[in-house]
Amino acid sequence: MSNKYAPWNTARQAALELSLQSKSAYIKWHKEIKPTYLPRYPDKVYDEFVSWNDFLGTQNAFRGNIEKDRLWRPYWEAVKWAQSIASQFDLDSRVDWVDWCKTEKNLPIDIPLAPDVVYAEFKGNGWPVWLGKDVRSKLKAMGVQTHLFVICSHENLSVPGNYYTIMHAKLGISELKEKLSKHKDMRIYRIYDWDEKLSDQVNKMIEAYSKDMGDNKLFIPDLNSLLFELDCTLTWVPKLRN
Repeated sequence: MSNKYAPWNTARQAALELSLQSKSAYIKWHKEIKPTYLPRYPDKVYDEFVSWNDFLGTQNAFRGNIEKDRLWRPYWEAVKWAQSIASQFDLDSRVDWVDWCKTEKNLPIDIPLAPDVVYAEFKGNGWPVWLGKDVRSKLKAMGVQTHLFVICSHENLSVPGNYYTIMHAKLGISELKEKLSKHKDMRIYRIYDWDEKLSDQVNKMIEAYSKDMGDNKLFIPDLNSLLFELDCTLTWVPKLRN
């Protein structure tokens, strides 16, 4: 970075306070005002630069940056994933996170490089929670329920009727989609929020209404009765498209 311009944190704060809504608006403002402390093209000056959305505090769709219609991973699921990565690679700050994301070729498509721009929940939690930098932040993330309990049907002629598979996705929707991507014949039949305290009760229901056929398949002749019991016990989650 050139010493003629303000340090990154100062420059970004100044840009946020301008309340400009686009890159073109910023460049137009810069040409008219000619501020000596801010560069016209901060993306070429600051190593910490993430995106124009991040710099201006907007959520526009810039080519090469954040896609407007991207389906990001739900916030707390993303936090749990980010905390595991931060622990594994010793990421302590926003700069560490951005640097790691820029070099990581296998970054999941639903994990943002700039979570502070993408998630409304980020404002109340900040980078310490995103990176899990203290015990309280880690406990806060652990305390948020993301565990899903799923009943799947089969669209495979080789699988007899009334055969179902029960699946757990502890990290939530993202983990569930990943598991389903490996089993193209499975379709979601019902999703519930899992409650560990009710595990014994739910397992007894399943044993009462089903027979284990091996290969992670259950024969459930009276599925509606089992669903009635589960509906009265667990919280039903709207079905995802898969």
